[in-house]
Amino acid sequence: MTQHKRKSKRAGTCGIVLAAGKSARFRGMKYKQFDHLRGTPLFIHTLKAVLRLNFITSVLVVLPSSKIQYGKRTIETWIPQPKIAIVCIAGGKTRTESTYRALRYLKDNPPSYVLIQDAARPMMKSQIAAAVHAKARKTGAAIVGRPMTDSLAYVKDSRTRKTLDRTNVYATYTPHCYTFTLIAKAHERAQKRKMLEQENADLVLLSGKPVSIVPTTGIDIKVTYPEDLATVESLLKIR
Repeated sequence: MTQHKRKSKRAGTCGIVLAAGKSARFRGMKYKQFDHLRGTPLFIHTLKAVLRLNFITSVLVVLPSSKIQYGKRTIETWIPQPKIAIVCIAGGKTRTESTYRALRYLKDNPPSYVLIQDAARPMMKSQIAAAVHAKARKTGAAIVGRPMTDSLAYVKDSRTRKTLDRTNVYATYTPHCYTFTLIAKAHERAQKRKMLEQENADLVLLSGKPVSIVPTTGIDIKVTYPEDLATVESLLKIR
């Protein structure tokens, strides 16, 4: 696909859109990221949200290995003249492996930072992403979190065993932002120790480094079930 690069050297922040996952809970479809939301493929909504960020200098879209050409054609259709480079690569069987493959691709010419966004979260707000990026520039690692307001329960064998204290408990989600060096080293450590299904923030914490949180009270729904599409569509209408 035609690529228009903002800079000749890879610098600044690379946006990584994770769109390689399978969709076991999504109406029998294998890949929900290619379903349409308001007439546009779901992952395109997310990709456009990343491209709107003025600090992003390149984008890596991680796709199922069997969907690389389809993904490229879809991007060319919906984003025919991107202002920065968009590259598609094959992901792995897990989110951890897909992220590792993205970092490995970037290794020879690394950016200073990576901003990682789940393709199933198309409602990413620019101001939240900018706040996460700014925090990562200060601390090296930052994620978004919403303080828990619902009651929490520990359930076993379909029975509630006890309620849990939600004080200082946050629901966390993408975007995440890390210095490239920090997250790359955390993933290399994970590969050596066969930690193949850990979240990115967990890997950083397990390597002994802190992860900052940017608190928000906003809603960023992850499309997991078919009815989530209708909810997101309604929310997009009132934005």
